[in-house]
Amino acid sequence: MVLKSKQSSSFTSHHKKILTALIADSGASYTRVLRESLTKMGLVVTNTASTGLEAAVLFDKHRHDLVLLDMRLPKGSGITILRLIHEISPQTPVIILATDDSSRNVAMQLGALDFIYKPADESQINLREAIQKVFNLSEAKNGG
Repeated sequence: MVLKSKQSSSFTSHHKKILTALIADSGASYTRVLRESLTKMGLVVTNTASTGLEAAVLFDKHRHDLVLLDMRLPKGSGITILRLIHEISPQTPVIILATDDSSRNVAMQLGALDFIYKPADESQINLREAIQKVFNLSEAKNGG
């Protein structure tokens, strides 16, 4: 447990700006795990969405610093929502969550920052690395 705390603090100790996140996933229990993981890594999950439509509306209203986006959402596919997010805010990092890599190439071509296999939590190196990319981008953008 101490190891995780040290890893978590390394994300936030060098970053001045609080980063907000939107989690778009139809699974309530998985969303809860992701929220806890992101919070441990120093992000503030300001919104969650269980459908593509809800994710689009929330992102348009709040312009989150990061979006974790499931590829298979009801009422709007992940690819459609990824396109919409990048039309609204091309610089917003989007991390794709998927159970398989059938949409990986398309998502990455459309500008996804990373592609992570579900389930993902802070103990997975891929999620930690993706979140570190987000902090690095934010730091560079803000003259860090």
